[in-house]
Amino acid sequence: MQLEQGTFGQNSDDMLALLQSLTETLLLARAEGEALEALDQQLQIIKVHDGLYSDAQIPVLLQIVDVLAGQRQWEEVSDRLDYIHWMLPRAPEMPLETKLTVLQQTDERLRFALLHGPREREARYLLQLREQREQALELALDAGNTEQIDALQYDLALAELYIGLAMVTTTDTSQALINEEHGIPSTTPLRPLQRITSVSDLETMYGSRTTTVIERAHRSAMTRHYQLIEEIGERQSEEPEVQAMLKLYLGDSVLLRQQYELRTGTLISDARGSNNIGNAATYYRDAWELFKEAGYSDSELNAYFACPALLPLQTLSLELTTGSSHCEITDEDALMTINNVVMTEGALPAFAYEELPQTQREMTTDGVKTLLEFRIGINGQAENIDIIDATPDTTGARIQGRDALRSLQFRPVLIDGEAQRRQNVRLTLISLNQD
Repeated sequence: MQLEQGTFGQNSDDMLALLQSLTETLLLARAEGEALEALDQQLQIIKVHDGLYSDAQIPVLLQIVDVLAGQRQWEEVSDRLDYIHWMLPRAPEMPLETKLTVLQQTDERLRFALLHGPREREARYLLQLREQREQALELALDAGNTEQIDALQYDLALAELYIGLAMVTTTDTSQALINEEHGIPSTTPLRPLQRITSVSDLETMYGSRTTTVIERAHRSAMTRHYQLIEEIGERQSEEPEVQAMLKLYLGDSVLLRQQYELRTGTLISDARGSNNIGNAATYYRDAWELFKEAGYSDSELNAYFACPALLPLQTLSLELTTGSSHCEITDEDALMTINNVVMTEGALPAFAYEELPQTQREMTTDGVKTLLEFRIGINGQAENIDIIDATPDTTGARIQGRDALRSLQFRPVLIDGEAQRRQNVRLTLISLNQD
């Protein structure tokens, strides 16, 4: 390095390849601090030669974010992602597809931070996620990129959903998001030893109108989630199958809003929502009739909707994929086995784990694995939970698995368009420990 710097100069672009090679070597040697210095030097060289807003910075910035995440420097992770978000509008020569790709990559890092980062930064990550998805949608709309608009708008709807559901948790995340919603300056967080488990506890701590504030903020975010999906429908054709799928998504939105609402006078963590599916039932019936108009028989639909769906659905699809199934039913004892679910302990409701970029420094697989048998009620919640097996087989592991299942929301089994209870459902749930 000293020889090359003496020959070409410290900021020569001839140094980039050597610095990148040095970075990889340092990372293999687990010298992350020195690797960050080499990456910062690469950024400096790129800015000198290609300009402050050159897209050549992006791979280096993302690598810096990955290293910082591996070191659990979460504030720095946020700052670097904010910088990328700030830089994109100031790079007019960067192609649209490049900008959308960058936003997708930063989106993945934010979701990684939400799963593994500290809970006290959760609200900031959620707001960053929404801002970045708004930016991606605006770029696609300005460019008239019709192929991506619907998918990007659905991603934004999911960001609103995560915010809405976080508002009804019993954490400081809820308080921070509600303050943001109502423009209230942030206040001192909860005292470490203070425990809030019921609506009456909330009102004792924050005043008699607290539940009204929470419900209003929650409904406002969930209304935005609903409206974004509704707007997607307004752009679509009137084909019955397309409209049926959109009815399903709208019904799911109504169900999620209802089932994560606080239940007055009860323990928030264990009892939520309602015992029935309320207005969502109308959407599911309408969807059923539209599917029949599209040519599906009752027997085909009953076979498909015999599997409860874990909500929210992570991608937008406008056709029914009857050839695939996310559950398996054993004829002998009518036992239904749902595909495995992986999540992080204490993560937001509905924020299940997805494959995200990672390195050997970023990821731990420590956690618990539980096999649970339960009933899915008409309201889509797990009931009568029986823990069949746990790894490790300890009381703590069993409780962690049970609590993780209780936080999940399903679309219930639909028979002839009506919600039905389903006994003998099994699920293997992997709850990764929070880093």
